[in-house]
Amino acid sequence: MSGPVEVDLVLCKACGICIELCPEKVFDADRAGIPVVARPADCTQCLICELHCPDFAIAVERRAKKQAPEVPAVDPAKLATVSEPCIDDGEEG
Repeated sequence: MSGPVEVDLVLCKACGICIELCPEKVFDADRAGIPVVARPADCTQCLICELHCPDFAIAVERRAKKQAPEVPAVDPAKLATVSEPCIDDGEEG
């Protein structure tokens, strides 16, 4: 894939759905009405065009999954222990 979004010109029937639905206005239509990826840098890879294309003519590169933050290991010896239950019955003393 040369950019974040590509149009398969063999499958595309120039319906214009992708042009109308793209929130970032990445597509322009050529003289025949076929969508052209005019502003690939503006593509946010939201998948709206790919999911709504009735001809399956659009492929959007998937974003890399975010990595979960690394959680440090817990030393069981440093955990607090409770010797008495902590129940608040509303009474003082």
